[in-house]
Order: sequence, then C-alpha cells, then structure tokens
Amino acid sequence: MSTLLFDEGQNRLFDNWKEGVLYHLVIRGANHYDFTDINLVTPLTKLLSAAGPLGSGSLGPRRSPEVVNSYTVALFNQSLKDTAEPLLAGPSPDFPEVRYERYPPR
Repeated sequence: MSTLLFDEGQNRLFDNWKEGVLYHLVIRGANHYDFTDINLVTPLTKLLSAAGPLGSGSLGPRRSPEVVNSYTVALFNQSLKDTAEPLLAGPSPDFPEVRYERYPPR
C-alpha cells in the first residue's frame, strides 16, 4: 500500500494508478488560502490562520503563488506541450519548501 496518502479512498486511487506519472507535492507552510490569490489582496487571511488551517500559512503572500504557479505551468507545459520540464524531474533547490514525490504508472 502507498505511504503518501491520507485516507483509504486516496490509497485505493493511487495504488491502482495505471496511466501517466503521478506527482504528489506538499508545500510546507501552506494553508488553504495560499492556493488562491486572496493573500495578495488582503492581509485578513492571517487572522483565519489562528483559527485553523483555512487561513494563509507561513510562506507569505508572494511566495505561495510563485510556488503554485511554477509547478502548475511546468505540469501544463509537460502535459499539453510535450515539453520536458526540469522542475518535474525531482526536488528543486529553488523550492525547498516543496516535498516532491513522483510515481510511475503501475
């Protein structure tokens, strides 16, 4: 059974992965709102962080979109344009906050 996943349904999904490469990235210091642009507009998301994981994390309002956008563009370029993307080849020193795991199809 896979070690990267969080619940039984996800374990079944990834244990039975058969097509394409699976990338699993965890961004340390990121919370829910770090995957949106709202941190660039208002600092109020920091207040939500005190109440739980919905606010912004410790990455900061500029770093979190940089990380998310870089990996998203790399994935799209590799998948849609068939362009080799070094960022998806392994962990990157440019993004030390990203825990990177890559799994080939089974």
